[in-house]
Amino acid sequence: MRYKYLSVYKLIGVTRPAGGEELLLAEYPAINAKALLTYDVDGHLLELDKASVVGFLMLKGGLGPTTEGTFEERLAYELEELKEKRKKDVGQGVFVIFKAEDDVESFEPRSEREMSDFIVTIEGAPKQPIRSKYQAPINGLLASFALGSDQLCGIKKVTDGVVFINEDGKPVYSYTFEMSGKAIVSTGLLEESITFVKKMLGHLESIKIWLILHACYQDR
Repeated sequence: MRYKYLSVYKLIGVTRPAGGEELLLAEYPAINAKALLTYDVDGHLLELDKASVVGFLMLKGGLGPTTEGTFEERLAYELEELKEKRKKDVGQGVFVIFKAEDDVESFEPRSEREMSDFIVTIEGAPKQPIRSKYQAPINGLLASFALGSDQLCGIKKVTDGVVFINEDGKPVYSYTFEMSGKAIVSTGLLEESITFVKKMLGHLESIKIWLILHACYQDR
């Protein structure tokens, strides 16, 4: 089974620089991951948003048609509501996105329901081990921003989640969504800060390789 992992953080106290475009900060070939700097998270959160809304609709009235419309109509409506809520709670700003995907052994959920376009499972999915797998590179990424920007006054986790893909290519949804809001005066994100982060990530990777080689030498 395949999985896709996504983790999103907002940089508090900085704003989008003039003419700023989405930027690839780093790639991690060994773990098939990458880090992006972006100013619009909606396009990256489509899969996690759909997973969240499917779970909400299950609790609200099931996955079939109701007096509020067909499932497809309710899904489209709630997706727009979710994006509007995120705009109010999280707002615009500068975001760091960590993306990864890999294979995982198939798991046996406690219960499962298959729809035409996706599968819903309850418990059994190894989400926490997947999150733990990427925590070290994420910590390094965020630490680089903390060290490289004098304007940065905080980092807030927006959301993270895992979507599994079965052997038939059908998404298997899990439900993780966190949001919070806080008013802070922001200043422009400096180009020097972005350059520092990219350099720091390169240094961190070199240090990690040195530590591995050193450990191997010590074991001899």
